[in-house]
Amino acid sequence: MQKILLRLRYYLEIVALPVFAYLVFHLAGHGVASLTHVHELEIVAGVLLLVLFTWLWHTPALQKWVPCSHDHCHTELPLSHVLAVIALCLHFFPEAGVRQELLHGAMEGEITSVLGYIGFAAHFLVDIIVMIVLSSYWKTGLGKIISFFFIVGMWLLAFYLAEEAGHAHEHGEAGYEAWLFLISAFLLAMFIHKPHKPKHCEGCES
Repeated sequence: MQKILLRLRYYLEIVALPVFAYLVFHLAGHGVASLTHVHELEIVAGVLLLVLFTWLWHTPALQKWVPCSHDHCHTELPLSHVLAVIALCLHFFPEAGVRQELLHGAMEGEITSVLGYIGFAAHFLVDIIVMIVLSSYWKTGLGKIISFFFIVGMWLLAFYLAEEAGHAHEHGEAGYEAWLFLISAFLLAMFIHKPHKPKHCEGCES
């Protein structure tokens, strides 16, 4: 079953990859332009930060946080696995905020929203698969259940708080949106990578 899920995730990542790259570019560039009030910087800043953020997530220090790196984490130390779960849960929050922005933008027919629908639909399924894969790491049935429902609970919390964050933005400082965009771009950049082909290794229970 896990092999089927990992293969499905591979194809979904192919769909989501260009959309997330565009979203990171768009969010980072817009964030810089909002902070500096120099809109001519938006494209250049978007490209540079897209490259920088993606590179950072590929460094050894951050790579172990990336949930999609844990296809076969049954050989990893628990701490590395826990970090991946934390990173997965953290990315739910900016992702939910961006999703809210896209939903509002879709009513205006923005191309970003159309791309967002495609990317987030594919990535939502990827999230579910990653939840299952990460939770299956634990040896006991209780551990698997606690892990899965903890991750689901964090997803629901992020979904609920997204609208509250939108209200805070409306009444907050001018720089709130800019920093939110930059943080969101950084966290979402963890999913900009070559789609993971399912691996086969000796001793895999899957």
